[in-house]
Amino acid sequence: MTTSKLDQLTKKREELNAQIQALKAKENQKKRKDETRKKILIGGVVMKMLKTGEMPQERLNQLLDKHLEKKADRKLFDL
Repeated sequence: MTTSKLDQLTKKREELNAQIQALKAKENQKKRKDETRKKILIGGVVMKMLKTGEMPQERLNQLLDKHLEKKADRKLFDL
């Protein structure tokens, strides 16, 4: 009887751990999607500001030059 109870509890713990992992994965996926959406929206705002003249292109170039480190990223903006 004890072994059966122990087996049941162990199985329940494994099921709960699997549920916890699934919820954590879902939460992390939502965070990544939200972060990507924020980046897209920020980019859209900056592009609109460039188009309307609210932000000079030179200012954006300065920011990109200061903050972009990856060679491929810098190349994309001719830095």
